[in-house]
Amino acid sequence: MAWQWQAKAQEDKTDAAKIEKVAVGLLARREHSAFELQRKLSQRGFDSLVIDDVISRLAEQGWQSDARYAEAYVRMRVERGYGLQSIRAELGQRGVARAVIQTVLEEADVDWLACAKRQIQMTNCAVIDIFCRVVLRPSNRE
Repeated sequence: MAWQWQAKAQEDKTDAAKIEKVAVGLLARREHSAFELQRKLSQRGFDSLVIDDVISRLAEQGWQSDARYAEAYVRMRVERGYGLQSIRAELGQRGVARAVIQTVLEEADVDWLACAKRQIQMTNCAVIDIFCRVVLRPSNRE
């Protein structure tokens, strides 16, 4: 009886339909690069050859796109105050091709200088706030 359960579990790990269902579920939550999707599906124990086929099929069907992932990632990181170089490096670490990164960053309508100035202002405000709380706080003497 146990061997049947193990055989079924092993069969599920190579079942393309099951892998596709899991992959689409991940993509429904947020965009993923092909590299991220590969890593997450591999961590779940699925067969890597079948994973590659499924990801290729999802990309052909438009469900997965490294360019779309990179666009969303750039928007999110810019909103959080990250600069051009760190965004470029992070996308590279997430398996996005250099050509895709370059294209997305060129097409992004971002004023990098304004972003840097905003970060400096926010940092200065945070430093002043900490200084006021720590150095200028009322003394606890009686």
